[in-house]
Amino acid sequence: MLRAKTILLVPVLALAFTACGGGEIAGSVAAGSGGSIGTGETTPPSTPTGLTAASGSNEVSLFWNASTDNVGVAQYLVHRNGSHVATVASTSYLDFGLLASTNYTYTVSAVDTSGNASAKTTSVAATTLASGAPTQLAQLAGSLTPGTWATLATMNINATLLDPGGASGYITGDAESIKWDPLTRQLFFLGMDHHPNTGQRFVSYSDSTNTWQILPQTSWMATGGVHHGYDHKALDVAHRYLYVRGQYMDRSVYRYQIDTKTWERVQDNNVLEYSQCCGGWDYFPELNGVVWFQGSDTQSGSTFYGGLFLRDDLTGSWRRLGARATYVSGDYNNFAEYNSKHKVVIFGGGSRDLYKLDSSGGVTTLNPAPVSIGNRSGVVTMDPVSGNYLVLSNTNNSFHSYNVASDTWQLLPASPIFQFQANPPNGGIFGVVATPISTYGVSLFVQCATNNCVVRLYKH
Repeated sequence: MLRAKTILLVPVLALAFTACGGGEIAGSVAAGSGGSIGTGETTPPSTPTGLTAASGSNEVSLFWNASTDNVGVAQYLVHRNGSHVATVASTSYLDFGLLASTNYTYTVSAVDTSGNASAKTTSVAATTLASGAPTQLAQLAGSLTPGTWATLATMNINATLLDPGGASGYITGDAESIKWDPLTRQLFFLGMDHHPNTGQRFVSYSDSTNTWQILPQTSWMATGGVHHGYDHKALDVAHRYLYVRGQYMDRSVYRYQIDTKTWERVQDNNVLEYSQCCGGWDYFPELNGVVWFQGSDTQSGSTFYGGLFLRDDLTGSWRRLGARATYVSGDYNNFAEYNSKHKVVIFGGGSRDLYKLDSSGGVTTLNPAPVSIGNRSGVVTMDPVSGNYLVLSNTNNSFHSYNVASDTWQLLPASPIFQFQANPPNGGIFGVVATPISTYGVSLFVQCATNNCVVRLYKH
């Protein structure tokens, strides 16, 4: 992913993304013009929309959004300066690495399952930049060998994440996730200690400066109470939105536009029949929206408690996914974690029950986890290279990897996170939040104790 300190964004239309790779397609049309390149349907798919380029450090990242009628699209043809340079699977994100520092123009066309190619998109420009010195995060990540951990010294972390006015003394308690934006190379977190004087705190970390900072608080953020971070965050990198739950047990949803640094309220989740605490969130690019799992998915009288929901970007409205009273989990302390390699979201928490949501909207019941998972019981994140999930659990202070494709678990060597504080409240993972760092191929964990916070990197 992008490593330069300067990022050039060239917006064209709205878009969505996930990760994918490139390669030549047999029988493809190099120019990617509309028409049939195989047998079957004669009507080509519609042209992809929202082509955008981001560039830096001799690399270019492309993002685009397939139109809704492209349900049969099998792959996309990517063209640079008029020539076909890559074919990617039915996803909408591609990196080009180690390009000479110069100007380029890109277009994308869609190919359906019958081999019909759409017209090319409007071209988008990108200029690669000269490589600079690697950041401290990049250097440390690059030095790790598989299976090893390292501590990243960052600036202003304690002033940003500690909160002496609260019960535990830090804002990462009762939380599970922090979000990494690969375009600006920043971490974002919204959290709060138990009954502090300062209320909810919105913070960021910048890779380019290796520094944490407290961002402006807005009027809708809580000024007291128990509005922790939980897993109430979802990052739409392509559209540049960070979504958060407004209050810890209501239906309100807000989003932060990363590039303009502005907040707005979007549609409440009024499909959720009973408002309760501590759900699981993530953004699912292939489903074009925020996934929200609320546990205790049971029925009492005419009311259904919890369930699985999606905020559809195309309509701006919420809808229930799957059947009611089906995905039973803990009452709260739930999680949802997107997987950019397998294009699924696993969800559950508050118990050992585990489920998988795929890119078609289907849900599969997985084998129960061997350990407790979900906020307060465990932290679930992903290795961006292998696509394996990584799970820290208070069950025997264990560290596991989970292969969602085979539905199998593997016990890993002990994590140094469990040696950081001897008697943390609610177990050894209390105060830990995590995220995959796709830019550098590692997973990042932030951990706070009463008087100190640290950042740890793990190379799977």
